[in-house]
Amino acid sequence: MIGLNWPRPEPEQECRACSYAKRITGYQRIGWLVSRTPPVPAQKPDVDRKKVEARLAAAEAEVERLRKQLDEGE
Repeated sequence: MIGLNWPRPEPEQECRACSYAKRITGYQRIGWLVSRTPPVPAQKPDVDRKKVEARLAAAEAEVERLRKQLDEGE
């Protein structure tokens, strides 16, 4: 890990976690401390085709109404 330019454990400190180790002489990454949970896949929204078609027809009717209104104003 030191070869990969990771920070060095400086200054060396006494290890009080265990009785047989006296000094920290190095460290190595061993992996994640907590296992990663896979992300929950996003659910696709339920699309009701008839409702979408009705909204589209209403929008097209509104566009047509506005076009007629513009033509009358000229």
